Amino acid sequence: MHEQEHARKNGQSNEQRSEQRDNPGHGLDTATVQACLATVYGFFDALDVRDHARARFLFTEDGQWQRGGATLTGPAQIGEALAQRPDTRRTFHAVCNPILERLDEDTVLVRFYLLAYDATVGQAPEKPAGRATEMRTERHTELRSELPTPLQPAGIRRCEDRLCREHGAWRIARKSSTAHLPVPAAA
Repeated sequence: MHEQEHARKNGQSNEQRSEQRDNPGHGLDTATVQACLATVYGFFDALDVRDHARARFLFTEDGQWQRGGATLTGPAQIGEALAQRPDTRRTFHAVCNPILERLDEDTVLVRFYLLAYDATVGQAPEKPAGRATEMRTERHTELRSELPTPLQPAGIRRCEDRLCREHGAWRIARKSSTAHLPVPAAA
């Protein structure tokens, strides 16, 4: 009862009080937090399943991605860069500890750590001669072509995604990252 009376004196609705309880410190409602995180997670999911069209769609029309020492601008340029990824490369990205901050009504900054891993899908070994060996090797070849090389850590990065509301959806206006911890050298 005390909380409701205090809120009434300060001109707050039940909904505003609920949002403040659910999201202390950053002034974001739950739906906005979920939509922004869906954009961040969705981008890396798209990379990992090689859905480059979806990945580039998550950027604003003039969105920028600082990647590999270059700044890619707009979905078309981002799509071209993603198309250059080798077909044999497989990745896994884990987004950790996201912190969201509202910059204005239509802009949210998402800071997070990124653990990135990659592997290369191997090439099939040469088939030995002979019908019986060929049949056994054919199945092995089929399996081998799908098995990647051992998963290797590619990096641990500190990331910032500046998201803007565009056409009713939260999209990436600027994506950047810096190395956070070194990747151990291969043994």
